[in-house]
Amino acid sequence: MTTHALAHDRKPGKRAGQHAPLRPFRKLALAAFVAFSAGGPLVFSGSFRSEAREAHDSTQIYSKRGIAAYNAGNDSIAIADFSSMIRLDSGSTFAYLYRGLSHYSKKDYRAAILDYSEALRLDPYYALALRDRGSAYYAEGIYDSAIADFTREMLFDPGSPEPYNNRGLAYCSKGDADGAIIDFIEAIGLNRYHANKYALAESYNNIANAYLKRGQNGDTASAISNFSQAIGLRPGNSDFYFNRGNAYLGKGQYSGAINDFKKAMDVNPLRYTNWSVLAQLGYAYLQRGLEGDYRSAIGYYNQVIGLRPEDGDAYYNRGVARFNNKDYLNAIKDFKRSLELLPSSGGDVYFNLAIAYHHLALAHPHSGDSTLANQYKDTAARHGIDTTGLFSAAKR
Repeated sequence: MTTHALAHDRKPGKRAGQHAPLRPFRKLALAAFVAFSAGGPLVFSGSFRSEAREAHDSTQIYSKRGIAAYNAGNDSIAIADFSSMIRLDSGSTFAYLYRGLSHYSKKDYRAAILDYSEALRLDPYYALALRDRGSAYYAEGIYDSAIADFTREMLFDPGSPEPYNNRGLAYCSKGDADGAIIDFIEAIGLNRYHANKYALAESYNNIANAYLKRGQNGDTASAISNFSQAIGLRPGNSDFYFNRGNAYLGKGQYSGAINDFKKAMDVNPLRYTNWSVLAQLGYAYLQRGLEGDYRSAIGYYNQVIGLRPEDGDAYYNRGVARFNNKDYLNAIKDFKRSLELLPSSGGDVYFNLAIAYHHLALAHPHSGDSTLANQYKDTAARHGIDTTGLFSAAKR
């Protein structure tokens, strides 16, 4: 009997590549704080000394409490304390910077940008504020402004790999993979020079994602090579395995994908034992199609459906796996459930239902399944699917 190919499987959506995070956050030591205005240290004399000391003491209190709140993740308290510092000294670049960091931590990127901009107005050479404003622009999706800030930061510290890494991320998010690759190459060279293994691994991961984004001939192989470099430096990072697994999946190297997805789950089960990775594993087994793979795919899609019972694609792909495992009746049930959940994607489902019913009809000629097969075949054709000669090659 000639077996007809089903319509295409549905590839699960990949999570975005795990770029190295921009690093605007710094834990602060609760050390003595000296308030500086835009013009330098605050200096008081005469009858204002007692008021000045009181203001200075208050500033110390707000500073220490704001720092403690920021370090503890109590951003609203930190913002209130740094705001009190600013009321006492409107020229405190420190207070604007760390109020900006607290806004950033709350994901209020616009407010963070305003505070960093004020710090830079007070001190145009404040490199930390420049970097952090670039990070906030990046987080807000204002990539051109982020690129401008990271480029300006390079003038202050030309030997630092971080602005190259961050500008590369901005270029990549903007869609300029070529620009990103150039910056990540520079970051890799500088991280090698500084012998920073952690940051070097992140740069390899980032350039690999940029190669995947560019998608030219040979770029997937380059991505896999760079992910492997990252893994060699930091074998305990689950993200790198997951990303390389996706690269293998895109290249059709399903065994490599399966191994890497499983490794990501082993290294960090809390992060990667989730429906997304389970769906990727199910898809990889479904595509590889070796003996026993369809049963493995069914097992993973069972888990996905257990976590996401309304996932129409999971039912669809489990149906494909069941069909290839010659379990036509349960494949039909899955295709129908997929159709209920995703009625707008009916063409492929009708096509697959026609073939599944046709195979049931071959086994049970008097069951009426042949009639259903032809009905679904006609319905698939009405949805724009080419069904010419669909059943003509099949023999009992």
